[in-house]
Amino acid sequence: MRSYPWGALEPVSRAAERVGSGLRRRLRLDARAVGRALGELLELPTEIVVRRSRLGPPMAPPGTVWLGADGVALGVFAEPALAACLAAKVLRRSEPLVDPLEPLSPALLGLVAALAVEGARRAGVASTLLEGPPAAEEALLVDATLLLEGRPFAVAVAIVGGWSPSLGSEPARLARLGELELRLPLVIATCALTRQELLALQVFGALLPGAGATVDLAGVGRGMLVAPQGERAIAVEIRADGRLVVGEAAQARLSVEREKPSASELEAADLTDVLLDTPIVVRVELGAVSMTAREWAELGPGDVIETAQRIAEPVLLRVAGREVGRGELVNVDGQVGVRIHKLYEGDS
Repeated sequence: MRSYPWGALEPVSRAAERVGSGLRRRLRLDARAVGRALGELLELPTEIVVRRSRLGPPMAPPGTVWLGADGVALGVFAEPALAACLAAKVLRRSEPLVDPLEPLSPALLGLVAALAVEGARRAGVASTLLEGPPAAEEALLVDATLLLEGRPFAVAVAIVGGWSPSLGSEPARLARLGELELRLPLVIATCALTRQELLALQVFGALLPGAGATVDLAGVGRGMLVAPQGERAIAVEIRADGRLVVGEAAQARLSVEREKPSASELEAADLTDVLLDTPIVVRVELGAVSMTAREWAELGPGDVIETAQRIAEPVLLRVAGREVGRGELVNVDGQVGVRIHKLYEGDS
């Protein structure tokens, strides 16, 4: 046996990815959907290419159109040349002359606003025009290029969370959760053992989950975020850099149903034999992920969780919510295994 080939990860700030993924999840809108919607609206080949995104103050130049949708305020700025081109396409006229250094005229600004609202609606998001930007210290700023018949135009978008038509803040349910910290173990393997097999485990011996291991020898694969005694889990994809990509809800059983014994087996077996033969689910946990309750509530499929733990640290063995041992991940003839360092008397 040799040590599992995982190194250490440097702590990474989760702030940027958390804000960005949370805003994208709540808005439920992507550049391709908007591009298709505008293409249908203008009856022209249209594509949106996102160049970069970053966090910063929600600054927006004059002429920015602000929309409110799905708990998010969206500021859209189109360069004057784009507004002129859109006006020409919609009105079937030649492009009006515009000064790139001057703010958009009220007529062109109104056209951009109308196209933004209708484009969002066709992309599946109902929106409302806002009088101006909401009060916020931080926004997701996106620089993109809008291609109209192959002709490029610059577009800037600012996305601010917490907008509500009635509250002007995050939904009350999330606000009430506040900063309460939640901690969910990351389960990377499960296996069913009989009680006899569990009691037979020894320090420095190896536990082989077999098909129950959900990561490969490169540390890449799947896992579950699930409470110690919980059976309702969040599926995650484990990437080589240690990041977790959130998936859908999943089931994580704590026990396995035992096949019903025949009448002759019941006659020959006593209660002790039945208990010893009943399968027990052993979970292998690679640390845990901690977040505030507000952050947990905002997670959705596709969001990314940055881990700051050292993944070479000992793993934990848990049965029915109770910790029964600790060990380290090892490579046993090409299979993922756990070399046991410590067992807890009386917990098994």
